[in-house]
Amino acid sequence: MERRSEPRWKRKVARWLRKRLGPLVERTRYALPPRAIGLEITRTCNLGCRVCPRREAMPPPKDLTVDEVGHVLAQLPRLRLLNIVGFGEPLTSPHFFDILGLADSRGIEVAFTTNGTLLDAARIERLPACVSYVYVSVDTPVPEKFEELRSGARFEAVHENLRALRRLRPDLRLALQGVLTRATVVDAAALVRFAASVGARTASFLHVDPIGEENGRESVVGEAGVAACLQEAREAARRLGLHITAPEAEPRLRTCRAPWREPHIAADGTIRACCFMTRSPGAATECLLDEPLALPLDQYVVGNVLRDGFRALWNSRTFRLARRSVQRAERVGGASLEELRERRKRVDLSARFAYCAVCLWRWGCAC
Repeated sequence: MERRSEPRWKRKVARWLRKRLGPLVERTRYALPPRAIGLEITRTCNLGCRVCPRREAMPPPKDLTVDEVGHVLAQLPRLRLLNIVGFGEPLTSPHFFDILGLADSRGIEVAFTTNGTLLDAARIERLPACVSYVYVSVDTPVPEKFEELRSGARFEAVHENLRALRRLRPDLRLALQGVLTRATVVDAAALVRFAASVGARTASFLHVDPIGEENGRESVVGEAGVAACLQEAREAARRLGLHITAPEAEPRLRTCRAPWREPHIAADGTIRACCFMTRSPGAATECLLDEPLALPLDQYVVGNVLRDGFRALWNSRTFRLARRSVQRAERVGGASLEELRERRKRVDLSARFAYCAVCLWRWGCAC
């Protein structure tokens, strides 16, 4: 991949300044121009996964065009990483490879998340050099469970695609992502071993997003035995030399810097103050801990970059208010499942960005 033409010393100085100035700027609730963004290029998908939030709030079809992506990138001249992720399968977009080519021509690294079913050898060979990271969703290496959870997928086809990816693009950083459900949590260590067998560098585990009652019932947050399963997976990763990310056994409030560092832009151009609130473009209800919450999704829409422009939105009063809400929640802290349950009972979601106080991502209970 062609890098930008700035001298190396200039890039090093810029990194040094950003590392030291960034935290100081963040205290003011302003943010430096982002070096990474999350971009949803399509809302279509070729699968009907059992625990996908799409089942509760199916979004209207929408594909970002190459011109629209170009308009977004033109507003972000310092961008270094384009993370293609969202509510759809990126390889179903008719503009996928053109968008990659656009990023490649601008020297921007690309990461994308895929279900792996369409990433066959022919498509792998078309991936430009700018693609550095690929995240493939594989919840379990048990074929019967995999195909039951991911309706429309065949395990052996995905397995062959992963082998082809390693054979044709050994330079790529491959990560396998598994959603933890009652059926898959016992397979965590097996998924780590499977990841090693296909040349992945990382195995990542996520709690199921409890959108709707069915997904809420699948969540293993706070369930007995989960900690042991994840500990077995960590030990397997250590033996195999894999990096692993997995939720803690007990929920704990964690730091969020998305509103400062990595905004998320949806396929219709809307930009939200955090990526977690892009989970559904329509009405949605979280069902966890016997306290259902109707999510205030529209509260987190700051504007539309295709209409309003990124610069006008990034340090707008609304974005700064979102950052203040994150900071307030961090000052309060929290370190137990019972604390989270009590806060969810008391939270007033009519206040803008109030969900930050009970955000399931920040508490390590989803995604």
